[in-house]
Amino acid sequence: MTSFYYRVAFFILLLIQVENVHAQSTSTERYGVYGGYSINFHSADFRALPGVPNCCPKFENGTGGGFAFGALYEFSITKRFWFTLRAGYSTLNATLVREEYVPALRLADDYYFPDAAIDHRIKARLSTIGIAPIITFNPIGGLRFHSGIELASLGSINYDQVEEMKAEGLVFKENLKRTRNEYSGDLSGVNRFQTSLIIGTSMELPLNRSRSMIIAPEAIFHIGLSNLTESVVWKANAFQIGISLKYAPQTNSQPIPTIPKIPNGIIPQAAESTPKENPAKTKVTTTKSPVTSVIKFDAFGITEKGEQSPLNGIKVEEFISTQLKPLLPYLFFEPNSSKIPGRYSTLSQAEKSSFSLNEAAHSHTLDVYYQLLNIIGKRMSENSEAILKLTGCNSDMG
Repeated sequence: MTSFYYRVAFFILLLIQVENVHAQSTSTERYGVYGGYSINFHSADFRALPGVPNCCPKFENGTGGGFAFGALYEFSITKRFWFTLRAGYSTLNATLVREEYVPALRLADDYYFPDAAIDHRIKARLSTIGIAPIITFNPIGGLRFHSGIELASLGSINYDQVEEMKAEGLVFKENLKRTRNEYSGDLSGVNRFQTSLIIGTSMELPLNRSRSMIIAPEAIFHIGLSNLTESVVWKANAFQIGISLKYAPQTNSQPIPTIPKIPNGIIPQAAESTPKENPAKTKVTTTKSPVTSVIKFDAFGITEKGEQSPLNGIKVEEFISTQLKPLLPYLFFEPNSSKIPGRYSTLSQAEKSSFSLNEAAHSHTLDVYYQLLNIIGKRMSENSEAILKLTGCNSDMG
């Protein structure tokens, strides 16, 4: 019982871990391939194949194995729902067996057995090529549930049929052989168009940090809706266990916008110049007369009430102001990189002692932000008992 709880706890931790990695992906489409082993289950309700003699009371079921492989494409409809399109090849081989008791003879002494066990056996080999539109639900992390319809084309059905005594030494009394009704070939009247219901689940696991390569173990049921032949009831079902390998193109993350520096002065625009005509050259003689400047002014002061008062003296006032610069408490990294970007200012050992918070505060707001590491380091050195808490986060996209 304790081991069961450990397994449940491990599965929950796996879902949480995959959910954290999944949050870093911004891809909305995937391309990939899939493949796996197919456990086939056939359901039937017929006594004999069309045009093939058989003494079986009724065939009801059969089992077999095969494989399936193909390509896939999927894209997100919403945050939780995806549309998946698969195209692939599947083998649905199976052997149908029915036991019966019939009269038999023993050749060694011609002893008659009224009830001897025999096997009616049909070994069928068949394959399909089809496409499957699927709706995928993604409730948490990489866990996915699938539901859809497969539309497939069935090729020929090759079969081997035999009725055989199960006990050694016994033969049929009709032909004195251990087997009878042995036939093989390609079955006629095949229903070429096949449909099946698809229900399954898978778990996506990333193969790299950017989640551009994904591997997904999967288990999918194929429930046959169409008969394999036109004249008898015979359907093929399959339980496929395999993996899919997907490539998820990553969208480029938007760069952090930078604030352009505003120039301190106004740059006057140059006046448009027009070509001047060359005037006729003439000689003009001018005489400069002395000019005497006369300037007269009165000085007044303005009171707090807006009244003029004679300016008899100079009043000096000193104001103390506090200037605050907001400091964004985030450090932004480049996509898929743990290296501190070069836009953040760092100090050498010789520059640490001369660094001043007052000088940094007189810079532009964006320049102050790029001094983030130096400012925090200065405060930590001045307050040795201070505790610095670092919290990692992402862009909450994907």
